Amino acid sequence: MQEKPTTIYTTPKGAIPIKSPTKNHILKILQNKPMTGSQITKKINKSKSTTSVHLQDLQKLNLIKTQKHPEDARKKIYKTNTNQIGKTSKPTDQNYKKILKNIQNTENTQQLLKGLFHTIRYGLKSLGIDIHPALKQMGQDIGKALAPKFQSNNTQDLLKEIQKYWQKHQLGQIQIQKNTITIKDCFDCSDMPEIGRPLCSLDEGIIEGIINTKTQNNIQITETECYGLGHNHCKFQITKKQNNQNQNKTNTNT
Repeated sequence: MQEKPTTIYTTPKGAIPIKSPTKNHILKILQNKPMTGSQITKKINKSKSTTSVHLQDLQKLNLIKTQKHPEDARKKIYKTNTNQIGKTSKPTDQNYKKILKNIQNTENTQQLLKGLFHTIRYGLKSLGIDIHPALKQMGQDIGKALAPKFQSNNTQDLLKEIQKYWQKHQLGQIQIQKNTITIKDCFDCSDMPEIGRPLCSLDEGIIEGIINTKTQNNIQITETECYGLGHNHCKFQITKKQNNQNQNKTNTNT
């Protein structure tokens, strides 16, 4: 039987690994929206007592927090208090060896820098650590830091500015469509082989960080096509996340 991966979360006191599939399931659904205890029990298909034990454990670890139910003082609403930064995975060094070979053979500065970046990511993967969630979080932080460089305050005009910024800094050629953007010659992954999953969590985070900082629209960027999936480009879907205020209103009716 294949061993379940350990998921790693960040807290103010440091990283916390969680191996329990049930606890990871609870944290995953709370990332989407806050819920009451009865909603969580129904969602994870466990008994009320089992759910309660897991929720108490997660509270002790400071991975979730509670707030009062606005309409029923006997109920609590549970919210996530953490971000996933990585998980354990089966060590694989196939891509890592290819990247090292590319670095050995390159004389181009841009390609060398790209290779060094890939070495860090896939070097950790070769040790059994998947850091894609952490890369998205860092990408969001980069996007927030870059946001003052952009002038527009609406998504479509911002995408045009991002398109020019990507081209100027040789990060890729962006094409803008309705609710999607496509990147050719992607700096993040264009030299990577097909590995069966998207690779550009850093790009997702950067674009999200820029747009959300400038517009306050709570936009979500999700990669749907990628060099890592065998495409000759990367494509990102643009959606608007439901805000917490609306989520809480929904919860009060349950």
